[in-house]
Amino acid sequence: MRTKTFGGIAILIAYASVAFGYPRLSLEGDGEDIPKFVSASTLVCKGEVLYAPELIFVENPPRMTATASVGLDRCFKGSAMGTIDVLFDGFLPSGGSSGGWSPLILTTGDYDLFFLKPQGGKYVPVDQRNGALRISREMGPTAKGSDPLLQLELDLKAGLHDAEPELVLASIRILGSMKHLHSIAELRALLDSPDLLEKTYVWEALLKLKNYSVLPAVTEFFATQPEAPRNLFLPRDRLFQMEDCSIRLGRFMIRLLCPISRSLPSRQNSACEWKHCRHFVRLRTHAAPQLS
Repeated sequence: MRTKTFGGIAILIAYASVAFGYPRLSLEGDGEDIPKFVSASTLVCKGEVLYAPELIFVENPPRMTATASVGLDRCFKGSAMGTIDVLFDGFLPSGGSSGGWSPLILTTGDYDLFFLKPQGGKYVPVDQRNGALRISREMGPTAKGSDPLLQLELDLKAGLHDAEPELVLASIRILGSMKHLHSIAELRALLDSPDLLEKTYVWEALLKLKNYSVLPAVTEFFATQPEAPRNLFLPRDRLFQMEDCSIRLGRFMIRLLCPISRSLPSRQNSACEWKHCRHFVRLRTHAAPQLS
């Protein structure tokens, strides 16, 4: 009964913005649906962009018409050898993008995870925003059987040990977009990380994977956080962005878990919400489904 209850909570979160009139969530990695991308793809591989032409700025640019040469290292679905041609957005609007248009850009030297389908003798990303995601070069052990998601999970977990911190964060984020993992032990092992930015990525990933055991720790943390600065420019300023994203996610959670007012609070009031719901959330998280 408890497992069914919390499974229903995950569904309610998705509809909360419509049902209660709240703003939609806008998390880093929003729109990344790895199982959906894998299902829609003929070829799912990771590799290096060996050559991509320079970007050209024009009025009313066409989508996905520039060609990059990609050298493949490992395929998770489908099979391809050597180098393939991949279409991307090499023409960008001269006046800047607008209307929510997010170009998919490839640059020589990029190392990405590609979700592709054939088109005119070449390959094109199945998603025009997230069809190529930055990924670690680290390789996981070869999985038995032919489950592409399992092999991808193993490679992403190998990426948690990458020497480049940005690639560790990318691995955490994509793991959170996998919808289901065979084990979350590797993510939970990072909860003691002294890097606060990395820890916020892990919290978000676990919540997206419907593991609510981290809610008490998230509650304690946000109850003591100061207001974020208005102007965020530096790479480490993403910590405040991640905090705001997690607070928005947390607001959905506590409106579903806590018997309190559903008025939309300010950032300062959100800390008060977390504080008043602290003990209630602790009780509810005992019923959350656990993975090893």
